[in-house]
Amino acid sequence: AALLLLAFLQVPATGIIRGHAFASSTGLPLKRVQVLLKKGANSVRTVLSGRDGSYEFLNLSPGDYSVTCTKKGYLTAGYGAKGPDQPRALITLLDREETSARDCRLQHNGSIDGIILDEDGEPLADVDVSALVRNYRHGQPNYARAAAIKTDDHGRYRLYELPPGRYCLQAWRGLRAGSNLEEPALAP
Repeated sequence: AALLLLAFLQVPATGIIRGHAFASSTGLPLKRVQVLLKKGANSVRTVLSGRDGSYEFLNLSPGDYSVTCTKKGYLTAGYGAKGPDQPRALITLLDREETSARDCRLQHNGSIDGIILDEDGEPLADVDVSALVRNYRHGQPNYARAAAIKTDDHGRYRLYELPPGRYCLQAWRGLRAGSNLEEPALAP
């Protein structure tokens, strides 16, 4: 009977968290941003931002929450994060509390494009092009592939959805099975 009485006395979840998703470069609102609400390590709910970039989570119980925003073409951002891949701020919600201005500012991904030409200025098709990021392991430089693609029939390539940073480009083409012997391998 005591358990039944406690269940009856529990206050319904009535907290609210509201915010907006904005493009960090322009300050304009972003629609259709996927906004994930977490309580601790557990996902609670996901909503899409409206045309004005707004989102809201209703009927929340008291506790500590975090908000993460994702949209194709943008780096993932969280409320209170100082930059991409930085920790999000906790939102402590009290019973029946409404919080607003829990905004996310998303930074646009970058792209690198160009044309691969041979020594005579002719475009090269089917060439592998990679964007490499230099990092250090045990004090020694090493390169990790961030993105890769092949050139089209006009020698063009476009590496996209790259986070801001410095990149080294590498292009190469090996001999392919059944290829014309007049098409030599292209060293990296």
